[in-house]
Amino acid sequence: MGGTMSAPYIHKATVSTAPGAASSASLRVNGGIWRHLIVRANTANTTLFRVTVDDENDVTLRHYGYHEGDLNDTQIAIPVVGILTVRISSSSAAETYTIRVGVEA
Repeated sequence: MGGTMSAPYIHKATVSTAPGAASSASLRVNGGIWRHLIVRANTANTTLFRVTVDDENDVTLRHYGYHEGDLNDTQIAIPVVGILTVRISSSSAAETYTIRVGVEA
């Protein structure tokens, strides 16, 4: 008995904000459920920033208000196909960020 089991897709990136904004685009997702997003300021846990996640048609799937230090959202269940772009804006400092996007296949 079986079926096929697809591995999850995890987009990993490190970006720097200068002056105050940066973005990272995933590889093409062939279809899945977006389940997890982490955006973490690497040097200061007091850095304020905003995050949006857009699909390949520049439609905003999720807009997050201001976060301090990190954003860790595990309450996502959005069907996705194509390229996802994580945009960091309004960073209170020039900062390097770690980004992780998890999509369940």
